[in-house]
Amino acid sequence: GFTTKVVNVDEKTMIDIVDKKVEVLPKVDQECPKCANGKSFFWFVQTRAADEAATRFFKCVKCMHTWRAY
Repeated sequence: GFTTKVVNVDEKTMIDIVDKKVEVLPKVDQECPKCANGKSFFWFVQTRAADEAATRFFKCVKCMHTWRAY
């Protein structure tokens, strides 16, 4: 199953992130800001109003660091 945890993504915003089984997430060429690995998993989360674009999150395949794209 899935578990949920709260992640502090910046000083003002806290959101719930679902811990997905990473092996089912798609991989892209996105460099990790922590370890500089070139491959990451990604998914989208609707973090604001429904009429605004969803936020894309990345998780490094190597070190599992998680960040979001603006």
